[in-house]
Amino acid sequence: MTPPCSNRLLIDADEFKSDVEETIRSAKHRIWVQAMTFEYDAVGHWLLDQMRQSPATDKVLCIDAYSLMNVNDGWAFGWRYWRSSTYRAEVNATRAYLKGKPEDGITRHITNPLGFGLHRFPGRNHKKMLIVDDVAYIGGLNFSDHNFEWHDMMIRLEDKEIVRQLADDFQHTLAGLNQSRWVDVATDDLYFLDGSHSREVYEHLFAQIQSAKKSIKIISPYVSDPLLTRLTRLDSHVQVEIITPATNNKSIMKHYLLAKTRDQPWLIHQYTGGMSHAKALLIDDKKLIVGSSNFDFVSYHLEQEVVCVTQDPVLIDAFTKRVWQADLTQSTLESERRGGHVAAIFIIFVIGQLMRLLGWLSKKKL
Repeated sequence: MTPPCSNRLLIDADEFKSDVEETIRSAKHRIWVQAMTFEYDAVGHWLLDQMRQSPATDKVLCIDAYSLMNVNDGWAFGWRYWRSSTYRAEVNATRAYLKGKPEDGITRHITNPLGFGLHRFPGRNHKKMLIVDDVAYIGGLNFSDHNFEWHDMMIRLEDKEIVRQLADDFQHTLAGLNQSRWVDVATDDLYFLDGSHSREVYEHLFAQIQSAKKSIKIISPYVSDPLLTRLTRLDSHVQVEIITPATNNKSIMKHYLLAKTRDQPWLIHQYTGGMSHAKALLIDDKKLIVGSSNFDFVSYHLEQEVVCVTQDPVLIDAFTKRVWQADLTQSTLESERRGGHVAAIFIIFVIGQLMRLLGWLSKKKL
């Protein structure tokens, strides 16, 4: 039996599915699910089946409007949609379920409408969160077949105040009220980032990162500025290591990272075990930052995120051994970080400026 009030690190989809199934089976009151991506595929059916079979009375599926436009890591109105009848069927089934009448006892909520001409498309709700009675999960897993094939992680949290705060944020999202704040809970901190008014909250988070005395360990597929620039301000004796996937679904981000760090003494490891969507940051082997943020410019300027900073020794030990050390064994040290990657800096700079502009316009509207 699992001991009561135990936090757990869940690595990859199989561990996560097993834990969620057991938790949902015993649920009595609520199953609240939030994700950026939900697709009506095998994983989507698995999630819905778990929710339908549960005796819980309050079942909500909150999905970002991104899932109406991007399915199976591809644009739903692109050439792939017209070329492939299989893909077209998946897109149409996903849309039909999310926009259909809730006849299965599950309330569906689509957050962040895309707006006329998709003018609000960049500002997405990037959170991944489950609340099942008094248990919460946060991390990087979305609910689709391709996301469940990627290397990723979630954390299970049972502290009553943390779960209460996450549940409060879920309700704010349903009401269309994105939060930007941080909360101290015992030895942990929760950060809620609204994508438009989060500068002060990010500064508080960056201050924790810049307090490092010995080491910073980062896992992310898309790490970029402003975090990278903040890392350059660390004391020179602080060792910075980054693990990022060698095969990246957004390959420009890998090239950008290699170019951006070409003059830094940091260690860059390329994970060769497939696409890694895991995101975490470990400070001095004592403080773990984990949640939905990729530590990239899109999250900083536009996206809603949830992040937990924990000093739980059980979670930190599990992350160190089962994620960091395990991933290093499947990674190669990148020794060549210059030349052909430099163009990526300019491209990402231009995109970053556009994100800043869109973020400013969004802030002006509110």
